[in-house]
Amino acid sequence: MQGKATRTLLLIFAIFLHSSCGRTNLPLDKTNLPGRRTQQIPAGWFLMGENSGRKSNQPQRSVYLDVFEIQVTEVTRQDFTAFIAATVYQAPGWIPGFPEDNEHLPVVGVLWEDVDAYCRWLGMRLPTEAEWEKLPGEPR
Repeated sequence: MQGKATRTLLLIFAIFLHSSCGRTNLPLDKTNLPGRRTQQIPAGWFLMGENSGRKSNQPQRSVYLDVFEIQVTEVTRQDFTAFIAATVYQAPGWIPGFPEDNEHLPVVGVLWEDVDAYCRWLGMRLPTEAEWEKLPGEPR
């Protein structure tokens, strides 16, 4: 399950809160990232976890989250290539154009650290576990 969750995160839904975005010293050239869309998730309570099943998800509890926005479009190879070009970041597992050469497909073959660096470049961050669970319609 850990691998599936990691792959899902690596196909990335970058996230940022209204109240604070951890900025980085990496250049913020977002001009080559067309089509990025975000969705606002309202503040409120939701049930997180479960009372049966995996012990790591127990117990089910009520959790309150402030309003946040999440990027609902996948990070494409074009997006990640723009990040690499602007920052000269090294992503050792990433092979441009693999498995097929289509810049509009989601980026694959990147590590959590690579995705984290990409998000920081945009002034964003990855979602917390609670934020991820609150998302409507997301498979878990």
